[in-house]
Amino acid sequence: MIGKIMTTEDIISDIVFPTIDQRVIKEYRQDTFFDWEWKRIVGITYNSNHSYDVSVKIEIPSRNFGNHKEDLVKVRIFPSCDSNKLNKLECNHGFKIEIVDYKHLSP
Repeated sequence: MIGKIMTTEDIISDIVFPTIDQRVIKEYRQDTFFDWEWKRIVGITYNSNHSYDVSVKIEIPSRNFGNHKEDLVKVRIFPSCDSNKLNKLECNHGFKIEIVDYKHLSP
């Protein structure tokens, strides 16, 4: 069986989806019982502490057809610093993901 070809966006989505999902539920509470949709990555930035900031546009459907909301979520991904090739003074963390910023783009 031939596997599905994965893009960088697919891989990042798989990694950060649970973190974003928890935040969307927190933001919208009762209105989140229907799925939000991953739209696209709008930016990736490397930080000097060996972390990456990934900005993602998402869409939250509304109970009113055609009245969806669009949000921008910035997630910081900290890959593990297990490699001896990394500067341990700058990179001394394990793997973790955190929400850095969450903006409502539409009213």
